[in-house]
Amino acid sequence: MPDDTNIQRTFSIWREFHPSRPLAHRLAGEAPVIFHTDSAPEEDSGLYEEIYRWHLREDILAGITEEGVRSEVDDVLKRLDAAKPPSARQLDVLRDFINLARTRLNEGAVDPVLWNEPNADPREEGTDAVEVNSLLSLTLHLEWIVACFEGRPGISVSVR
Repeated sequence: MPDDTNIQRTFSIWREFHPSRPLAHRLAGEAPVIFHTDSAPEEDSGLYEEIYRWHLREDILAGITEEGVRSEVDDVLKRLDAAKPPSARQLDVLRDFINLARTRLNEGAVDPVLWNEPNADPREEGTDAVEVNSLLSLTLHLEWIVACFEGRPGISVSVR
């Protein structure tokens, strides 16, 4: 799916990786590090595996007309940037985003926008534009994600 140019953002859920067999990991110019299966689960290996991914094809900021609110929402999302360490991208940051989004939605700062299926032929039947509230949709989905993964150790979130 990397070729899909319609993807606006990708949300990923990661968990600490604990190998089921010995594993060697080498960074450029460094000696290999061996991870053993008998390592205690609370030991941080620094390795993570992606366990959930969701591609967004619509712009979640599209229905926000006030630039200050757009910037505020985007700034919280940037806290989940994949370049940040996993310890800085835990579920509490995702909860901060959900709380902010809910507040702005309840204040009426987000309006639905027309959305067409990407690459759809408008001459074909059933390709009409529909009104969507992308931020509301995302917020509902993220609330479900938090409900699924809260309480599990070693979970982090990234947005690309």
